[in-house]
Amino acid sequence: MNPQKPFPQAGEMFDLQLTFESEVFPALESFVRFGRQRNFHKALEIYSKKLEKHLDDAFLVTIEYADLLFEQGDYGKLSEFLGSRTAAREKAKVGHLVLEQSGADEEDQLLEVMKSLADIFREGALRQALVQARKCKDFLARKYQEGLKYPKKLPTNIQVSFPTQETYIKHSD
Repeated sequence: MNPQKPFPQAGEMFDLQLTFESEVFPALESFVRFGRQRNFHKALEIYSKKLEKHLDDAFLVTIEYADLLFEQGDYGKLSEFLGSRTAAREKAKVGHLVLEQSGADEEDQLLEVMKSLADIFREGALRQALVQARKCKDFLARKYQEGLKYPKKLPTNIQVSFPTQETYIKHSD
């Protein structure tokens, strides 16, 4: 396949990697359960054996692993992990290695906000986190103005919406 073209030409051979829900979700459910029970050793064992290989094709794996690192208080590793995931996603976009998927921009915003939060705990980078929070709020306001499916009012503070979950970072007055 020509690396300059994101799609193969007729007759060209190419690799296609699909993730099946039946493979990822049961392992992810166990991973989350052990993490919530604070059995981090068992959760990390499941991650390394069954989930780590799905970081590029199952966004929930990335988010749940990041959540586990946050629960452990390993903010340095969390920041490094989120930075590497953001870089990998950017590299894939630049190299046209991924198909455009619904919600990808929102996922990128979530990774950036989570990294900023980790950096607050790791190095006290409050200003950087506030700048990122503002970027995320502006992004969501633009998405709202474009008429995408977001709340019927402009987001206040930081309001990141996903079909399966909502995450709020609120500034208390």
